[in-house]
Amino acid sequence: MNENQVKYARQYLDLDSDHSFPGFEEIIAEYLFYQKQLPRQEELISKYGHDWKSDASSFSAESKEVATLLHSKLNCKPKSNLLLPAGKEFAVFLGHDVDLLSPSLRYRLAASTLYLPIRKSNPFRLLLKRENPYRDFARIMELERRYEAKSTFFFLTSRDSRDGRNYLVDDYATDIGMIYDNGFEVALHGGIDAYHDPIGLGNEKRMLERATNKPVVGYRSHCLRFVIPNTWLNLASSGFKYDNTFGYNDIIGFRNGLCFPFQPYNVEKDRAIDIWELSANILDKTLFYYMGLDMNAAYECSVELIDAVRKVNGVVSLSWHSHLFDGIYWRSYERLYEKLLKYCHQNNGWMCSGVDLISKIKGT
Repeated sequence: MNENQVKYARQYLDLDSDHSFPGFEEIIAEYLFYQKQLPRQEELISKYGHDWKSDASSFSAESKEVATLLHSKLNCKPKSNLLLPAGKEFAVFLGHDVDLLSPSLRYRLAASTLYLPIRKSNPFRLLLKRENPYRDFARIMELERRYEAKSTFFFLTSRDSRDGRNYLVDDYATDIGMIYDNGFEVALHGGIDAYHDPIGLGNEKRMLERATNKPVVGYRSHCLRFVIPNTWLNLASSGFKYDNTFGYNDIIGFRNGLCFPFQPYNVEKDRAIDIWELSANILDKTLFYYMGLDMNAAYECSVELIDAVRKVNGVVSLSWHSHLFDGIYWRSYERLYEKLLKYCHQNNGWMCSGVDLISKIKGT
């Protein structure tokens, strides 16, 4: 490593003279500078469209290798760059991908059979589209406020049919205003090609800013599509302040082992990129779709990771799709989310939005 890279590493790791064992620099190069981490299949254009389950199994071994905290590999302490609120021991970044806002006929037919016993309401309101359970932002915010938590809602604006988006963000201006009025955040959920298309990325950002009438500073790529370091460079040049994409679809954990916000390093330019990465760690689809866990196993797996972060006063992110709070069809997923909120609250976790989190980074 050169002098600039050593200085960068010392921003995030409490390194001393004892850290000179054979292979030390290789570990730093692989984890902090991503020199051995080639783009994964789900980060590239794929014949499978926007669903990469068919490709996930070939990456599990690699994912498990890096889904650990970097300092444990180097036998050193992480260096905190956060000013946590008084009484808080760690941070939890809460995010919701807003993929669906118009329930399908299949959903309405299935959910209507559960509607009467659960809500004690007329199920025909659901069938006739007089009620939309996916328009549940108030429900989510009410749940999170019980645990002194706030979150970020990531809205899609891409017009690409492969994204699966079934709404126009302009139709939800009232909901977006309500989200802001309650102190929560709205950010961009980048479309299927935005990760490598700076022009398209800028257009999607401007569309959301027109709908919100506010600057949009947070980003999260659809299906975690990403290319190192290009996506970070595109985000920085487009005016984003943070990203929440850097992670794995097929397993929870930390892709480069750092449990604090970090500014990615551009090896070619030999300097940090002007954007904060808030790594993607625990995702609902990862737990249930790729890892195939039941509710109990998903809870235990998540708590194990949360506890590892709590010990070093770090940051963990929790991502839950907004439509899972419909109160009807996906109730078990909502209950698990609440159980995790309760655990973090009881253990002095600060549960926050992305913009609130980066405001607590030292020196910003």
